[in-house]
Amino acid sequence: MGGFVAAVALAAAAFGPTANAAERNIDYVNLGDSYSAGFGTGGIASTGGCFQGSGADHVSKLDAKKGVDLKLDLACGGFTTSDIAFYSQVVAAGALSQAEVVTITLGGNDLPWKELVQACAMGSPEQCAWAFGSAQTALGSVGANVYSTLSTIRSLTNARIVVLGYPQLFDGVYPNPYLSPGQIAGMRQLTTGLNAQIAGATAPITNASFVDVNSWFGGHGVDSPGSVDLLQSHESR
Repeated sequence: MGGFVAAVALAAAAFGPTANAAERNIDYVNLGDSYSAGFGTGGIASTGGCFQGSGADHVSKLDAKKGVDLKLDLACGGFTTSDIAFYSQVVAAGALSQAEVVTITLGGNDLPWKELVQACAMGSPEQCAWAFGSAQTALGSVGANVYSTLSTIRSLTNARIVVLGYPQLFDGVYPNPYLSPGQIAGMRQLTTGLNAQIAGATAPITNASFVDVNSWFGGHGVDSPGSVDLLQSHESR
């Protein structure tokens, strides 16, 4: 799937008035998982075990804006909320201390998405039901995990934090050779719940905002015409 290129307009709004009002650079840091790392924009590149998409994404587009200076792009495929918190403190603290805007996706890898998709696409109905139960159980902890990680980031920076939500993996309107309509509906409901948890955890964080990106992703789910293979696309979120 494409990264969050379609949400760049909203994220870029964080830079607008300040960048236009002053003759200086806006220091920018990007954090998160594969959705912030540009998976789906091209090939996959690895630097020290951090996997990122090699094509143009919202990060490169923001960095190309006049007056924007990308200090660090530390979004990596597979990162959980705890990974993001750890590397924010150990690797990104210096860049975050200078940052004026931070973009981030987080929380998706706290759910067993790959296991859920594989169980429902390739396993028995019982295996699929068990995987849904595990995902729902994990969902109950996402809000607290996201809040904890955002609080850690907030302690390291005075930047505006733009938290991007997750698009629906499935559009739910096209026939799917792997999953039933009911299974797809369940996964869509899970994504809606995930975004609600993230939005709720973002709200109490000072100078942080949640951006729902789903209006930009209609027609681009893995079950839509021309999308990549279901299991390949979700191998690393």
